[in-house]
Amino acid sequence: MIGINQFRLGSAKPRVAQSHRWRSFRRPRYTQRISHGRLVMAREVFEIEQEIRTLPDPEKERLLRALLEELDGPPDTGVVEAWLDEIQRRSRELDAGLVEPIPADKVFADLRAKLLGR
Repeated sequence: MIGINQFRLGSAKPRVAQSHRWRSFRRPRYTQRISHGRLVMAREVFEIEQEIRTLPDPEKERLLRALLEELDGPPDTGVVEAWLDEIQRRSRELDAGLVEPIPADKVFADLRAKLLGR
């Protein structure tokens, strides 16, 4: 039986109600488009995760960096230039004796004290 809500506007074809029984919580799969617009299922993400876990740490790090670069997109040249300017400014101030460096141990101790409310 086809209800009124199962018709698409402007289409004589009814939409077939899909059963929820066939839906299962499967791990996501990667798909790959091949000729004639057909989709072919590739390896499951779970399989790829397992393979990555067997890689040596340097290879995992290289893969992680490549994926993060892909997700982040190209670097923002404005930000890179701003940081380079800031680094050069701070270096000039240190070289000229305008500022006094603070040892990292003191900086971290002060931060710990502030965080602990002392």
